Amino acid sequence: MKQRKFLIILVAISISFNPVKAQTYDTIKNIQDHLSLKQGYWEESINRQMEKGWYIDNKREGIWRTYYPQNFLHEVIEYKDGKRNGLRLEIDKRGYLAVEEHFKNDQLHGRSINYSMGAHPRVEQWYKNGQPDGLKKIYYDNGKVQEESYYKNGKRHGISLWFNQRGQVVAEFYYIDGEFDGVQKTYNNAGQLIKSEEYSKGILNGNYSEWDDAGNLIISGQYKNGQKVGKWKENKVKQKEPQP
Repeated sequence: MKQRKFLIILVAISISFNPVKAQTYDTIKNIQDHLSLKQGYWEESINRQMEKGWYIDNKREGIWRTYYPQNFLHEVIEYKDGKRNGLRLEIDKRGYLAVEEHFKNDQLHGRSINYSMGAHPRVEQWYKNGQPDGLKKIYYDNGKVQEESYYKNGKRHGISLWFNQRGQVVAEFYYIDGEFDGVQKTYNNAGQLIKSEEYSKGILNGNYSEWDDAGNLIISGQYKNGQKVGKWKENKVKQKEPQP
């Protein structure tokens, strides 16, 4: 954990040395030109936090750093022409990395990671022009994957998988433009299929089946446009009586 804390500090410091016009800090700060445009190095108090960085013609440029009221580093973010462009790091009050994300033209673009306490990944999501696009992963506290889904233009698109804490698949769903489409499967914690249902554009359409944990078929039938049709079968499985 100490190494992780040190790495965060090292990254923040190294970023701060990729400056605009060498970003040398001296006694000259908070200057406005004859047009009242902010120029050069500034320190601003916003919502009880100190923000430090550079302006060019009233637009933030380069690396900006934000500090908690206790003067601990809270955020490091890159700007270009007044917009967020590049890496943003957020650090919690204990010194652990909380958020790592990338921006392009002031929109999330690329990989974004939210960390749980102790800097363990909790949610990993890819973005494109501000919308979820690509792989998303959610993790359990033990580090194993809880959910793995794919997005396109901000909506679930393709396969989505859910896992139990032992790493076994408990749900396998398919989406098109954010709606169920295709065969959706649910499993018990032993990996046994317990439900299979067909959807089309978010509506039940096709075969539907349920099984008990022993693999016995208990319900089967068909849907059309969200309504049950045809003959449905319901099997009652006899329970074994306890031996005297």
